[in-house]
Amino acid sequence: MRVLRIGIFYGTKTQTTDKCAKLLAEKLPSSHLINLDALTDNVDDYDFIIIGASVRLNRINKKVRKFIKRNKDKLYNKKTAYFLCNAFTSKTEKVLQDNIDPKLFNRALIISSFGGEIDLEKQKGLDRIIVKLAKKLKSFKPPQIDHDAIEKFAIEVKQIGLR
Repeated sequence: MRVLRIGIFYGTKTQTTDKCAKLLAEKLPSSHLINLDALTDNVDDYDFIIIGASVRLNRINKKVRKFIKRNKDKLYNKKTAYFLCNAFTSKTEKVLQDNIDPKLFNRALIISSFGGEIDLEKQKGLDRIIVKLAKKLKSFKPPQIDHDAIEKFAIEVKQIGLR
């Protein structure tokens, strides 16, 4: 039986997406991690493409947007799945709808949020000010990485790969 070749392409700003992509890769032994901040790789080398992105102000990571745009035609003919690292997990589908071509969105086999985390030291500019203010609120609950969502995503990828 041929092994499913999985490419996990991702872009990250504060390394949360990097951390989540690595956790996912541990659960998918045949996968290959491609950090779009550092390098690019050929989508033709993979049977299943997973795309992960950080989110700021309802926009996915710039390098991920460019990667998707550049590879749109190839991605359309691949098995694809998307995950976001975002604090507002209920907005995951809307964020993707607003950031990727509708044809690609509609062909996605899996869409998920892996939650997120806020590290004040990694924040800059306005983000840093907002985080400082939010942390002062008694009602503030910092977002966390959703390990169950990562596990579920990996299981779904494996199930789809068997088809």
